[in-house]
Amino acid sequence: MKFINTIEINPFDIADYDSPTHDHSNRNEVMYEYWKKCLASQGLERLEPVEKGSYFVDLNSVNDFELEVIIKNHISDSAPYFENCEDDVGVFCGGIVVKDDESIILEPSCCGDLESLHFWEDILTKDYSIWKDLWIGHPWIYYKQINSSIVFSDYYESDVNDLKEVKILFEICTSTLKKHLENLKKSQVLFESRIQKTLERLDVPRSRTVAKVIAGNYHQDNSILQ
Repeated sequence: MKFINTIEINPFDIADYDSPTHDHSNRNEVMYEYWKKCLASQGLERLEPVEKGSYFVDLNSVNDFELEVIIKNHISDSAPYFENCEDDVGVFCGGIVVKDDESIILEPSCCGDLESLHFWEDILTKDYSIWKDLWIGHPWIYYKQINSSIVFSDYYESDVNDLKEVKILFEICTSTLKKHLENLKKSQVLFESRIQKTLERLDVPRSRTVAKVIAGNYHQDNSILQ
């Protein structure tokens, strides 16, 4: 099982090519080709998604040139002086993707971003014997502790208390999850440093704070994984 820290690169934010038509059987292949075409328009053709049809890219695979292009797109509509970073600059969309040998098991939902690592960390702070929501976007995922393991539910549109039955998506040992999250935290901190250096090259004011916001680390100074 792999835990991958990702950023989402939405092709519709990169280029304005007409959206392709597809059916269920060829959706992933068609959208992959469209995604690659859009990214190529800005010199990002080297990047690959974690799975065909996905918009999520391993943040560790992004080189300095690509990061600069992505950041320029990200801050293009932000206030010029970033007076209030929380309001003027958004966090990179994305988050943690969990894969087995074949395919994606879990990925961020709508509105998921890099700050979701903070909510993953919460799993390690308390013993949850009842279902607790994991904020990685909408629809929702729930988790709870069973003995020395954490079990994660499937995606749901409803509150867990309204469900007659909760389907289990996967289970992982708590100590193993902690190791995965420690590694993801380190990579996210390094990613923040790279973002800051890029912002400095672009002469963006308050580059250190802006980088923290973009990397999803603005509210994580007290992380248990530091």
